[in-house]
Amino acid sequence: MACFWGALALGGMLNRRLVPLLLGLVLINLAFGLFQVGLPPNSAMRLYIDNGSGIGGVLVNANHQGTALIVGMLLAVGLWADEYKRARESRRQQAPKAVGYAAAALICLVAVTLTGSSGAMVIAILAFAIAVPATGLLSIRRIRSSGRGMAVAMTMAVLLGLGLFSAQGWVNMGQTDAMRYELAHEAVTSGMRHAPFGSGAGTFVDSFAQSSSPLFEHGGYVNHAHNEFAQWWFEAGWPAVLLMIVVLGIVALCGWKLLRSRRPDPVVVACWLAVVAILVHSWVDFPLRTLSLMSLAAFICGVVVTAVGMLNPSVTRHGPSAFRRA
Repeated sequence: MACFWGALALGGMLNRRLVPLLLGLVLINLAFGLFQVGLPPNSAMRLYIDNGSGIGGVLVNANHQGTALIVGMLLAVGLWADEYKRARESRRQQAPKAVGYAAAALICLVAVTLTGSSGAMVIAILAFAIAVPATGLLSIRRIRSSGRGMAVAMTMAVLLGLGLFSAQGWVNMGQTDAMRYELAHEAVTSGMRHAPFGSGAGTFVDSFAQSSSPLFEHGGYVNHAHNEFAQWWFEAGWPAVLLMIVVLGIVALCGWKLLRSRRPDPVVVACWLAVVAILVHSWVDFPLRTLSLMSLAAFICGVVVTAVGMLNPSVTRHGPSAFRRA
């Protein structure tokens, strides 16, 4: 909440200055994760001793590193599109910043495959395919009117198709998705016994162990439902469902306003896509249970809400003065 309201208080101009910083944090964490991969498993410099390769960096879960890389990729695409737009309007060559952002986007996209997260790989490929035209990097009009644009679009479509096919063949998605589906279904079914107010926030592990079917009775324990929506239903019942509907409605309304805008800000569009990507990944995992990703999602939500003027439009128009008053 502090990150969300802080983004509202800063206003549009200062928020835009912080977006490259967020991208930088994602890239630094990726570099730290790659550094840990090269260390021996029992090295004292490894942040998490029992966490496989250590590719997650400061994130204990490699799936969450995949979510962070998706967000970084989308922010880089938005910043790349913004620099490209400015260069086109001023009729000058693209600045080195645009090349750097393009490289950062591709690095994040490729690095998602290193995490081994099947859901993150599929979401990353689809998100990149949507972000390129949505941010204005590849205009639909130019594709129709230009043979070169059509060739680029067809090449990207083939590469994305090959990427999805490779992701499906590399990871046994059928087995993984089936397990997560059964777990989420069990959480929804068990949550009905705790309705209308749920078992209580933070009680999932013990409550699920007591109420789950024999299918999940084994030596270990289930720490999460691997579906954020199902887990909040289990823990907080109908109040959580109503709150999720309100939040998803706000996100959808922001997207509708951006869609209706004649010249949407590429950075804001990228932030909105990043929020959607996090919510989609939350359907098969629990990235919002990690404090760093929770804070990141809250801030970029504030960036989008401020940009479309849904809450306190005066803050959007007078960002610096509002920040000084706060």
